[in-house]
Amino acid sequence: MDFEYDFQMSQASLLYLGIIAEFFATLYNFIVKLLKAKPAKQVYIVDDDVSVCRALSLLLMTFGFAVKTFGSGEAFFSQVPKSESGCLILDIHMPVMDGWQTLRQLVNAGSPRPVILISAEKKEGLQVKALKNGAVGFLQKPFNDQELVRLINGAFQK
Repeated sequence: MDFEYDFQMSQASLLYLGIIAEFFATLYNFIVKLLKAKPAKQVYIVDDDVSVCRALSLLLMTFGFAVKTFGSGEAFFSQVPKSESGCLILDIHMPVMDGWQTLRQLVNAGSPRPVILISAEKKEGLQVKALKNGAVGFLQKPFNDQELVRLINGAFQK
């Protein structure tokens, strides 16, 4: 009886060892893929409206972007080194340093970061003004999610 019990236990142990080995093999393959994967494209959202930052952040993360949010242009400049690349989504209307001033400071500093301006303002000529001032795109709130992602991807290809 002891022999039969030992035999059943060894079969169960082998089964468990097989499951554990399969788990670690899967984990190893996952880690290898993760290490070989390209880093996510960095997107910076600068908007004083926390709900806009949160919504855009969640949206863009589902598309595989790395996202950092800032409540002002000042916060962006103080926290992001000039050497970090990425695409900016920049609201026009913010207190203290508005989107136009932030864009001007980036352009004057020779920043290669592409900027997409966004605004809820329904004023004609904003898109033309944005492009003339150095932005790669302009979207009026509320905007189509796919259009934003298309603009971001296009900005990274330039």
